[in-house]
Amino acid sequence: MNKLLSDYTIYVLKRDKDEVENIIQNNSLLKEHRQAFHSLCKEVTSNLSSTYVRNKIKEGKSITYLTPPEVVTYILENKLYQ
Repeated sequence: MNKLLSDYTIYVLKRDKDEVENIIQNNSLLKEHRQAFHSLCKEVTSNLSSTYVRNKIKEGKSITYLTPPEVVTYILENKLYQ
């Protein structure tokens, strides 16, 4: 996890009433790597989660309208989350 937070930028999209800054401030690891997190757009909110997408794939349901076409192709070609 430290390597991920040290080497990559994490883009955050606000979901529901989550307060991203509070979550970061209340977690010592996230707080230590605060510079890794960047909000994409503060006005946009989404209830879509990666767990929801993975579950749809496991159920054999389409994720076409949940992710970009390139992501769908990559997931299907690599047989991810099945």
